[in-house]
Amino acid sequence: MSQRTRMNPAQRKALILDTARSAFATHSYQNVSVAAVAETAGVSVALVHKYFDSKSGLFAAVLEQHFQQLRELQRHAVTGKASTRDRVVALVEAQLDYVVKLQRPHETQHVLFGHDDARASEVRRLDEHGFAQTLRDIVRPNDSARDFYAVAAFHGILQAATRTWVQRGCPEEEKWPIIEAVVGGLEGSLGDWKR
Repeated sequence: MSQRTRMNPAQRKALILDTARSAFATHSYQNVSVAAVAETAGVSVALVHKYFDSKSGLFAAVLEQHFQQLRELQRHAVTGKASTRDRVVALVEAQLDYVVKLQRPHETQHVLFGHDDARASEVRRLDEHGFAQTLRDIVRPNDSARDFYAVAAFHGILQAATRTWVQRGCPEEEKWPIIEAVVGGLEGSLGDWKR
């Protein structure tokens, strides 16, 4: 007879989140159910709902975890880089490296393209806002409308380039051309790295 290991609430929540992340990584949003996540995690459906409210809440939490891991990787990548350009290059390269490591069938799809209901859209909006703040801290734009829009547009340009790269199979030989294109575009939009 097997005995269940007692977990504290934080451990149970983490187990549910890890199980959901695996489910969403291997199945489309439509083919993941709260009941299946609960069964795989060895918890009740009610417990999943207690921590995440709904399937939508569970997906939003998985998406948020992905973005937190990506942004942490980017923070680490820019540390110690001397020039503004080198820090922006590191930011972009870290995103491409993160996406390449998403090997399960639906993982990249959910992170880059997503199933976006209101909750997932809010997670994406907050992440985009945080990314823009990180970029502002790096490039120190002035108060002009031009600089405002250059920083605001960069996330979208990077996302579009990343999606296209993924659709093309993430060819390694195209990684640096992407980095050069998006970083060069930002540099051109701002007009000058040194302010």
